[in-house]
Amino acid sequence: MPYTKEQLVSSEHFQDILSANRRMFDEQVEREFAAMKVSGSSANSTPTLRNSDNSVILFEDPDFGGGLNRPNQFVEVQQTRPIMKKNMIDSTMNRDIEELGIKVDQGKGLSVSEFFGEYDRLRDDIKTSGLVDSHQYLVEVSRTYLPEEEDSELVQLKDDLVTQIAGLEEAQDAVQELGVQLQNQIIASQAAQAAAEAAAAGGTGDGTGDGTGDGTGDGSADPSEVELYNAYVAKNESDYDYDIRSYTFDEWIYFDTPSAGNGWDKLRITNEPISYHPDVIEIEYASDGSGTVGYDQELPITFRVTAKGDDSLSYQWMFKESGAPNPVEITSTTWSGRKSRTLKLNDPSVHEHVGVLTCKVSDRSGQLFTLPIELTAEYDTTNFYP
Repeated sequence: MPYTKEQLVSSEHFQDILSANRRMFDEQVEREFAAMKVSGSSANSTPTLRNSDNSVILFEDPDFGGGLNRPNQFVEVQQTRPIMKKNMIDSTMNRDIEELGIKVDQGKGLSVSEFFGEYDRLRDDIKTSGLVDSHQYLVEVSRTYLPEEEDSELVQLKDDLVTQIAGLEEAQDAVQELGVQLQNQIIASQAAQAAAEAAAAGGTGDGTGDGTGDGTGDGSADPSEVELYNAYVAKNESDYDYDIRSYTFDEWIYFDTPSAGNGWDKLRITNEPISYHPDVIEIEYASDGSGTVGYDQELPITFRVTAKGDDSLSYQWMFKESGAPNPVEITSTTWSGRKSRTLKLNDPSVHEHVGVLTCKVSDRSGQLFTLPIELTAEYDTTNFYP
């Protein structure tokens, strides 16, 4: 009678076969990555796995889902992204913010005869007194234009009006200045957003503005800049392809047109956790004589990984418990340093910490997983290097 899935999971012989197969797979992957590092790219060392019709064959990671982290599953993609130069802004967007200013022709929509015609029509609806919009306002303002001698009250009123007008003019100047500041902030924000999107895409745009990559499109960069940038990218790809991911055109301009050898570190794992521990960690448990099982006092166990990438590089440890369908991000307090390059197993438990451990390394260009480490019970501390 064939074994059930549950019986296979609990079978020590079956688990030994799985562990041996995993080690063989990990060794093969390490050889492929070593070959890729020597050749400079996966295309030169381990071609992408394809069918006879040239379609790509992809396999799912049995422990963590998604694609397998091995060179024959990588597909080279050429990325380009159009960008907008500063001198293109005036020709592509309206920078006049009319809502924040006072229009020059405001109040000049009626001729004198039209004004009095409207006054005759509205005079019965106008209120008697008030600072504005009243008959009192019209009388007092009109008196300031009469040739007869003005009394002190009218002089004061006139002075007040002059003060109010001066205040309005100052307010108008302030509003216009604010409008200019807001325009500058909008332009700076749009430029920063474009640079962030280009960096997040991880591409090496050529700054042409037409997406063709030839530097000849409308609003393209200065030909000399494009030529220098293309030479910078070509030099990086030929001499530093494994180590450096070139800046985008905007970043290259921002960092004052650096020479080849400068750019973001290409996302890669420089030290696997397997370098510090065996690929199978057995955790030793002991009894206190009363049947209670506890973990060995020489723990915690320390795992460490190092990687390189751009300025957004981050680490997140993942754990797939034995028998669980999918891996999850480690959030338990029994682990410390779960979002850093170093992870410690502070308070292990047979039921909670038997499974497969790996670290997800991410930056703007993508993400990678370290080689998996299998955690089992009954570890011999004499062979353990914390």
